[in-house]
Amino acid sequence: MSHHRENITWQSETGTWSIGFFDYVFTTNPSDEDHDPEWDVEYVDAFNWVSTGHHTADDALDAYLKQHANPGGTTLVRWSPENTESIAQYETLAADYAASPRTAFSWL
Repeated sequence: MSHHRENITWQSETGTWSIGFFDYVFTTNPSDEDHDPEWDVEYVDAFNWVSTGHHTADDALDAYLKQHANPGGTTLVRWSPENTESIAQYETLAADYAASPRTAFSWL
């Protein structure tokens, strides 16, 4: 079973991989008859699930799949000098998630 959720898998300069799933808000009322919880969402610039320190990108995704439905894929960002700004942004979102009192951070 799959359930689409926007996410990003990135590689740190040390070579480890992390995965973050973007938080979202529903764009329709969940009690509406036509509400689709998979697609009636708008993603925000924050994570609602993160796991870090994996040996491979597949290991990072597998950490998510142990608790959730298949998200239908991921976007991979390998470490390179050209990607340092994006990776720094993902690291900041992951740190914000770790500090959030409403969520539990997933460390391996």
